[in-house]
Amino acid sequence: MLKLISKILKIASYCLFGLIVSMSLFVVTLRFLGESPSIFGYSFYYVLTESMEPEIMAGEMIIGKSADPKDLKVGDIITYIGESDSLKDKIITHKIVEIDGDSFTTQGVANDLPDPPIDSSRILSRYVTTIPLAGKIFTIINSRFGFIFLIAIPLCVLIVNEISTIVKAFKEDKEEHLSE
Repeated sequence: MLKLISKILKIASYCLFGLIVSMSLFVVTLRFLGESPSIFGYSFYYVLTESMEPEIMAGEMIIGKSADPKDLKVGDIITYIGESDSLKDKIITHKIVEIDGDSFTTQGVANDLPDPPIDSSRILSRYVTTIPLAGKIFTIINSRFGFIFLIAIPLCVLIVNEISTIVKAFKEDKEEHLSE
């Protein structure tokens, strides 16, 4: 019975390890390509600045869902690609303060002035929620240390574990042949 539980735990740990490695590679690859990870229509964004504090803190990860610009209203928080000045081509998450046809004006909660208006085609998603601690994990995954810690070290542990399993099986096989 103990062997069965041990085997189940071993299989579960391999599955968990595989899932973590796969998710990490998925996120790192998308970030390398300059895209935001998206699963089932939900996108994940990392907040870099304090412009939305205290509603959304710098360093947090948020979830956004694509939305029809016609369904957006003043007060909604959206993520979009900036199109002018220092915001050009940056991914920004701010609150809508004015809508004029297909033009949206946003402003960070902590900012004194609104951002330049953007066209509705630049909107990526509407804010859904914040994922607690995910921003910190994302920061770690995107760092060199994080990659080593989350990919290389678990891979080494897996290899050492497999080598010990093979050596153990080899010893058992050798003992079996000697006893015959």
